[in-house]
Amino acid sequence: MSTPPAPQPSETETSSSLTVRQQAKLLLEILPKVPLIVQTALLHILHLSESAKHLDLRGELIVAVLRSFLQTNKPRTISSTQRLVNRDPGVKGRIWVANYAAPVPPETGVRDALTAAIEALQHHSTASSAKAPLRLPKIVAVEAEWTGYRAAAAKDATLPVMSERERYDEMQKEVQTPLTVLYFHGGAYYVGDPCAYRAVTKKLAKLTGGRCYSVRYRLAPQDPFPAALLDALTSYLTLLYPPPDAYHEAVEAQNIVFSGDSAGGNLSLALLQTLLEPRRQKRTIAWFGEEREVPLPAGVAACSPWMDLTQSSPSWEANGAFDYLPTPRRHRAISIPPCEAWPASPPRTSMYADDALLAHPLATLLMARDWTGAPPVYVCTGWELLADEDKYIAKHLRSQGVPVVFEEYEGMPHCFVLLMPGMPNAQRCFEGWTGFMKAVVGTFGGIESRAVSVKAKTLEETELSFESLSEVTEEAMRSRVLKSIADNVPAPPEASAKLIASSVRAFFDRKEPYRIFHGSTNSTRPFRRDRFVDISALNNVLEVNEARRIALVEPNVPMDRLVENTLRHGLIPPVVMEFPGITAGGGYAGTAGESSSFKHGFFDDTINEVEMVLANGDVVKASPTERADLFRGAAGAVGTLGITTLIELQLIEAKKYVKTTYHRTRTVAEAVELTFSGAWDPWYYLHVEERTKAAGTTDVSAPAVDFIPLAEYLFRYDRGGFWVGAAAFDYFRPVPFNRFFRWFLDDFLHTRMLYRALHGSGESARFMVQDLALPYENAEKFIDYTTEHTGIWPLWLCPLQQTPAPTFHPHTDRPAPAAASAAPAAPGAASPRPKGRPMLNIGLWGFGAKEPAAFVAQNRALEDKLHALGGMKWLYAHLYQSRDDFWRTYDAAWYDALRAKYGADTLPTVYDKVKVDVNARAEELKQWRQRLKATWPLAGLWGIWKSIQSKDYKLHRNAEWKFNKERDA
Repeated sequence: MSTPPAPQPSETETSSSLTVRQQAKLLLEILPKVPLIVQTALLHILHLSESAKHLDLRGELIVAVLRSFLQTNKPRTISSTQRLVNRDPGVKGRIWVANYAAPVPPETGVRDALTAAIEALQHHSTASSAKAPLRLPKIVAVEAEWTGYRAAAAKDATLPVMSERERYDEMQKEVQTPLTVLYFHGGAYYVGDPCAYRAVTKKLAKLTGGRCYSVRYRLAPQDPFPAALLDALTSYLTLLYPPPDAYHEAVEAQNIVFSGDSAGGNLSLALLQTLLEPRRQKRTIAWFGEEREVPLPAGVAACSPWMDLTQSSPSWEANGAFDYLPTPRRHRAISIPPCEAWPASPPRTSMYADDALLAHPLATLLMARDWTGAPPVYVCTGWELLADEDKYIAKHLRSQGVPVVFEEYEGMPHCFVLLMPGMPNAQRCFEGWTGFMKAVVGTFGGIESRAVSVKAKTLEETELSFESLSEVTEEAMRSRVLKSIADNVPAPPEASAKLIASSVRAFFDRKEPYRIFHGSTNSTRPFRRDRFVDISALNNVLEVNEARRIALVEPNVPMDRLVENTLRHGLIPPVVMEFPGITAGGGYAGTAGESSSFKHGFFDDTINEVEMVLANGDVVKASPTERADLFRGAAGAVGTLGITTLIELQLIEAKKYVKTTYHRTRTVAEAVELTFSGAWDPWYYLHVEERTKAAGTTDVSAPAVDFIPLAEYLFRYDRGGFWVGAAAFDYFRPVPFNRFFRWFLDDFLHTRMLYRALHGSGESARFMVQDLALPYENAEKFIDYTTEHTGIWPLWLCPLQQTPAPTFHPHTDRPAPAAASAAPAAPGAASPRPKGRPMLNIGLWGFGAKEPAAFVAQNRALEDKLHALGGMKWLYAHLYQSRDDFWRTYDAAWYDALRAKYGADTLPTVYDKVKVDVNARAEELKQWRQRLKATWPLAGLWGIWKSIQSKDYKLHRNAEWKFNKERDA
């Protein structure tokens, strides 16, 4: 839907308090920039900066400060940027503003015409005849502001209290010419609003003697291409053929000029190209009960138009010194925090257009081949990032007989005319811009083409030939755009799977072993860099389907991003792994799931279907009904049967809170807090301990209850990694384990950072990680054993309904082969758990014996005890068993048969993947550098440094899933 109009202050309202708040906020934003301002001023005064040759001091300061805001290492989310930039500052001064919202027409003719144009032009975008999928936007009421110059008003005058129609009528009394500017604001298609452009539209109205119709078109990423273009077409028809409730008279096409800056310039020319297509097709548009012809406007005037969404031209990097916009290289280095608006679902590279439509001629205008019959076009640009594409489009238009006025301003940044209106260059640009508009109105095509370069400061003009504007041919430009897409846009899922399959097939044919690269690894196993299959690009949530209650996700999607994407639709996976960094692929090929306490089973129990690349390169699908043996066997098999490339997950309704009840052997007297979010101690196990402390009673019937926000419940053990983070305080003994230091060091105490630090330090070699399951009747014996032989406490205990054999999930020796072909669960519902003896999941995590040999013996003895008591391990746990002992627990015959059936003999076995190589660490420590690095406290400090380098602390700082009182309460 379009943005609702902001309220205008009336005569009885005062906006001074709002202005004071805005000024105070601006001051707080500017204060950190003072050193930059001083440095920039000094370099300018001494003529030591490149820009000093072209800009005055004010202009150079504007560019420097804008650059620091736009190229910050701490960007805002897209949503917060939109809220900040699109605020209505109110209406003051010599300006008329009258709001109008064009109603939704009873027909779909306007959208039908746009769809026909998109489809007809689509073959221009690539050599392929295949059509890219198009998401058709809804036809909505499109708002706009009529803007005119109010000559007699004081500088601080507010609008008179009257209806919008009356304001329009008052504005009309001061309009001197029939010229109407249909204006589209800039803002990269994701920010901007007519309210922020009133100074511009007022000036255009003043200099032309006409009026502006400034459109509040829908913004991306919420409403991607072609929503804005549909709103633009609707607005043009609104001017030509006013809807029944309109208070303006019909405007003749010969009196209308399309105009816009940056993205608005793109939209202006995209609208013109859209209008050329119905003329080629000789079609009319159904509009409020009549078939209407759509004539062309008098002209198009574009300021620094964004012609290439792919940013393929050299000036995007070469002109960085003259512009405040970030170059593509710099932009890629800026990590935009996620929010409800971005990243999009399904994912795309550009906020404005789906990847398959980036090269469409109505998105990237450089791809439009035919401009024959277009009215005159004005283009102005500076020495900015967009300079090359602006020069090219001017040359290309002129080559097709379109009258063109082109003006290049030496040393000027992007849209300088709007940012520095008092500069002589900007005044000259406004004259050229509005002079063109006045020249074309009423004289369709009756202007002389001209290209000039305007020198900075002196305003000296140099005539240019259109041929000299660009040396790039049409075909070379098209190739450049397509290459940029190929280099920077991830391949679609089906193409990704084919590429991975091709790589796998090559290794299979050569009978060479290989490793899987997921994007990062903490593995210490050696591998050759020319022998790996890269699946790191498979990290997208492709679809969240509310109707079917499913999510289509790639294997490297971490749990926090999966949850953030599904919660936007009011849905959640039934099983979410307890740590935010665990991936969907890891949940299937590995095993975890404590966040739901196995209420819905394991992660694979909530999967409808997986796509896999087998060892021979074949791409297959597996589900509970298709290749059920592969689907069941690959769950928990740590990738030894094939590579998972796509997962279809079930979803269920997301509740706002999770009611959590705590019981102890000694009950708490009364509950003090009702929600965990914002708890005094956010380490969850410590919070539970505090909540359930006995108050002088042994009554076990008095439970403590929390209502925990859903996402915080799912990731409640992220802070401290259950209680593993406490071991860091044992290592750095001078640092006390108290609430202050847990708060002070919070960035380092989330699971992603703890994991990197633990592995980077090498301390993982003496850290016990054992996740197990035993029959209930033997669990207490095992707990007694661990208490006596490890001293590790606390323990994780959770009831577990076993999975029937054959499987790598924990189970007793009770087989249930029929379950492998059981029918899948209905969409949106978790799979039913099979019946069987209940088991108890036990998590044993902490430092073991210090000596390596004793540490290995301790783990081996624990594994033997577990086997003797009828238990099994999770295969992500550290495994020290011999090969023979391992296969005493798991069904080797079943597994070997599966590997033979699906050609996985060339892949490593489960045992090869999960065993701990105790000799590798011993060999490392023979080197003096490794021994030095392994000493206290160097090892721990090195681990901290490695975790800091990962910058994973930013993921939690900026996590969208965290409870926000203003948003979620």
